[in-house]
Amino acid sequence: MTFSSSDQPAAAHIQVLALPYKPRRMPGYYSVLVPAGVYTVQALPAQPGYRGSRVQGIQVYADRTVQADLGLTVAPRMLSSDADAWVAESHIT
Repeated sequence: MTFSSSDQPAAAHIQVLALPYKPRRMPGYYSVLVPAGVYTVQALPAQPGYRGSRVQGIQVYADRTVQADLGLTVAPRMLSSDADAWVAESHIT
């Protein structure tokens, strides 16, 4: 798990959708043992300002290791302000 902009390790909440398993965490890496099958893995940022990511269709075979690379991207920031909001009629339409 890395920040897409820098490839530095990122803290995230990792989920194997439809399963109750919680991954073990190491800096930038997570691991989980699951039965053979096809899975969707989702990463949600542990801090604000980033977008999560999801990888679908991860095929897991019995007694095999599978790697899925997920990254967090910077979320767009927007500041909207109406300086005259306290006035009965705002000039922003």
